[in-house]
Amino acid sequence: MLIKKLIITILNINGKIIGHPIVSKNRYSAWFNYLILYIKAKILGLRSIYCWINKLKIIIDIEDWYFARNVYLKINEFNESCFTVHFLKEKDIFVDIGANVGHYTLLASGISGCRTIAIEPIPLTFKKLKQNISLNNLNSKTTLYNIGLGSTEGKLFFNVVENNALSHVSSENYSDGIEIPSTTLSSLLVKIKPKMLKIDVEGYEYEVLKGANNLLREPSLEVLIIEINEHGTRYGVSEEVTMRYIESFGFKPFAYLPFKRTLKAITIPNRKSENIIYLKNENAVRMQLLKGQKIIINSRLWI
Repeated sequence: MLIKKLIITILNINGKIIGHPIVSKNRYSAWFNYLILYIKAKILGLRSIYCWINKLKIIIDIEDWYFARNVYLKINEFNESCFTVHFLKEKDIFVDIGANVGHYTLLASGISGCRTIAIEPIPLTFKKLKQNISLNNLNSKTTLYNIGLGSTEGKLFFNVVENNALSHVSSENYSDGIEIPSTTLSSLLVKIKPKMLKIDVEGYEYEVLKGANNLLREPSLEVLIIEINEHGTRYGVSEEVTMRYIESFGFKPFAYLPFKRTLKAITIPNRKSENIIYLKNENAVRMQLLKGQKIIINSRLWI
């Protein structure tokens, strides 16, 4: 059983490395970085600070395993991360829903220089988010909320798991679960008009969207990046229901080609990623992408 689990892990990591547009060209280096990270975090239990892109710094420990992919993949969620940096400008407002420990918040405020409103419900994860923000001196550019979001005001019960990226809203009373105050996005962002939303809430996206209907109608909201997968079935919601709801506000799905800084219209059945970039005004977004900041991987590579 242990050997089978090890083989699956190796194949999974190797697949991510091979499929990544940057590190696939230097697989041995990526694997070396992964092994060093694994030894530090999972064997020795160390919490480490890493130098990331554009001189940003990130804190990694054993519970941040999804975020830790930035150590050996250089940039996790590559296409959507590049889009975020290339699209957002200093004058924009970005809302990071399900901010976790700060991947997209750091990209938006740390590189693009815009104002970010980051929402993360799990207290321990929120504490790490604050630490990553402070480590990069981004307190003045960010507003952080330790609350849940849904379709109504009230409270939400969260199942908290060891890998903090997988904690999720639950209707069951788990022994390691917690109750969190919640609100709607429309209530939270009264008179605030963001340019872009990112939503990653482990299947609870449809409920968050229902609580954001006023915001989704705003012409100023041009971009929605959202994770849509089978996790929605936990709450009796199919992928198709969530997608139709988003498209009812005039959004259309696209993929981003970072090296060319261009967009490609996609059909949902043929999408290659669980993250979908939805746009209202394709032409306006295309123009803005061409003017965005560069992502600096190292002295010889930037995007």
